[in-house]
Amino acid sequence: MVVKKGKGQITLFIIIGLLALASIAMLFYLFNLMKPAPAISAEKDDITIYVEQCLHNVADEGLGLIGMQGGFIDASQVREDAVLNMGGLRLPYWYYQTGSGIDSSEMPPLEKSYPNDGSIEDQLERYIQDALPVCLDSFKPFREKGILVYPKKLPEIKLAFTENKVVVIGHYTLEVKRGDDIELKSDFITELPVRLRTVYRLAEEIKRHEENTVFLERHTRNMISAYSRIDKDYLPPMEGGLDFAPCEKRVFWNYRDVEENLRRMLSSNVPFLRIANTDFERIEVTDEPNPKNRRIRQGILDTMVQQVSDNLYRGVSVLFYYDTLFPTDFDIGGKGVLEPNSFELNLLFSRLCMMQYSFSYSLKYPVLVTLIDRNSRQANSDYIFQFPLQAVLKDNFPRVRYSEAMGIPLETRTSFQCDMAQRLSGEVKISVSDDAGQPIDRAGIFFQCGPQFVYTFDEKGGLTDIERFAERCFIGSTDQGVIVTRLPPCGGGGMLTIQKEGYVAKQDIIGTVEEGLGFEKSYVLEKITEKKLTIMKYALKPPAVDGEIEPNPGVVLQDGEIVACNPARNALPLLATEDVIVRLSKIDGDQEVTRFYNVNNLTLIPLAPGRYKAELQLMRRERFEGEMTIKANSQKKVVNTGISTKEYYYPEKDVLMPVALTGGSVFEFTVSADDSRYGREVIFYVFDEGIPQYIENMGRPMMDREKCSELNVDLLRPRFT
Repeated sequence: MVVKKGKGQITLFIIIGLLALASIAMLFYLFNLMKPAPAISAEKDDITIYVEQCLHNVADEGLGLIGMQGGFIDASQVREDAVLNMGGLRLPYWYYQTGSGIDSSEMPPLEKSYPNDGSIEDQLERYIQDALPVCLDSFKPFREKGILVYPKKLPEIKLAFTENKVVVIGHYTLEVKRGDDIELKSDFITELPVRLRTVYRLAEEIKRHEENTVFLERHTRNMISAYSRIDKDYLPPMEGGLDFAPCEKRVFWNYRDVEENLRRMLSSNVPFLRIANTDFERIEVTDEPNPKNRRIRQGILDTMVQQVSDNLYRGVSVLFYYDTLFPTDFDIGGKGVLEPNSFELNLLFSRLCMMQYSFSYSLKYPVLVTLIDRNSRQANSDYIFQFPLQAVLKDNFPRVRYSEAMGIPLETRTSFQCDMAQRLSGEVKISVSDDAGQPIDRAGIFFQCGPQFVYTFDEKGGLTDIERFAERCFIGSTDQGVIVTRLPPCGGGGMLTIQKEGYVAKQDIIGTVEEGLGFEKSYVLEKITEKKLTIMKYALKPPAVDGEIEPNPGVVLQDGEIVACNPARNALPLLATEDVIVRLSKIDGDQEVTRFYNVNNLTLIPLAPGRYKAELQLMRRERFEGEMTIKANSQKKVVNTGISTKEYYYPEKDVLMPVALTGGSVFEFTVSADDSRYGREVIFYVFDEGIPQYIENMGRPMMDREKCSELNVDLLRPRFT
């Protein structure tokens, strides 16, 4: 593979143009929803035709939602950390790792085991049941003709998934009055040519394949290896070995550049992943004249074809996609300049360094998997089913379950806690409202008896066993703010979780749930409102030190500790070339927010009453080429060899910095009820240490921001207007 050098940036070799898979899928879906569904046989009477046409239409819409949202009609009840937000869609991860290192999955089962079990079948049945009366519109077209239709009860929907279609059976008792004639109708049926069972089976096989082989992580390692070496125009190597060279010739990288180039590399290469036994064209390398290089490149591409099973899926294409805007956790150690570990050898007439170029990549990123079935028809087009997987690399190694890393078998006993047959408590009434007292409809209610995992330790404190303990059961959703239900008995540690999109989730430890005994609970959810975000900056003024290098601008050190920062009196607006990454986490609730701020764009940030921690990172882009370049030989170091002193000038070459970390802030703040209700704008503040003048202070802002924030708490307090 060839990498073109130039100004510290990587130009990645792209074999074919990328497909914007998620956008295409969304456009297909929205466009096809506007097309009429196939007509039902005209041999049936007009009422039956009308009902079955509506039955077909709403089932078709439901199947479209299921496909676009990873098996979910409504994913608002899934935790935020388990969802990929993409273009207004919420796609639950089918395989991901929680913050505690536990592998988890939101993959819903295809078929129903019991009512309200969250399966695709159960979701689709309930969706059709709710949407069918809306589609029928009180039989208005017939009422205008003098034909009166009276539903005698709510519709009951049953589904059947075959290899080639979805069968929808509706039991809906209707009294039809035509003049003096009255007849009853109750059974309706429609079929949709969607191979949901087949598509789901393939999707599950891909998920299991990642779970068992970590193929996403293995290919991530391969890609990093292919695009890295001891050269600032490449990625830093995972294992670069030892290098002996003059100290001034050491190679270093800008952290921000590495992160951006890594994202581009993933975006360019993830789409080359393929699934065997599906419809895909083998990519042939024909543009490489060198036979050896051609074989190497062809071999790399061939290893990206995955065999997930022996099943044959004719008519189905599988596409893998990563976007540079996807939420990506990246760490390679340090936040400014990435340098090798080095040991200086002061020889008599020369100065050499022994440098070890080995960097540890930790990476967590989503991959969108899209299945397109040309042998299925939904909204008069190919059926699309998509779901995200999360790739996890930790210190250069693929994801490892915590239990496996500790050499402990993870118990996987079968649990029936969530079965309907286990809901043996008395009647439980749960009411949910907002802070204005208005009932909240369709709030999701979850129940858990005890911790998800139980850990066993020996007398020395060593972990010896991990046992899966409690399931998280979906109980149901509120109707006009209320749900009346039953819970599984729990001998202590029972916990309710109430979730609704647009509100902060609430958890309540309710303790013991006894068989046959009921209770009532009321909960108020804090509404999340969006505020206009503005960010201002305080320039840190460095002390004047004539003739000396000041490696820590604006920061006063004493015995290696920061004792003062020197902010200017007045806060200034950001430049158009400055950006801020904003990360908020709610201290007293389950909410995390990340935003990218630039003064030229309107940025809205969701806030609710409560306590938050904010972490802001200020970055600056060049206004013109070379503005932030550190010139070659612009820095001097005096070395005492024991016999004489010698001056060394570095860096050897110009250090280009198209982007630099220049400041930030870390603080906690409170959003009051009035701030949430009446505030339209929130103003945050950051410190700005300016353009780095020396290599040594390229990473200082990230190290300084927490202590400087601590020393200037009042200055950073947000303002609501």
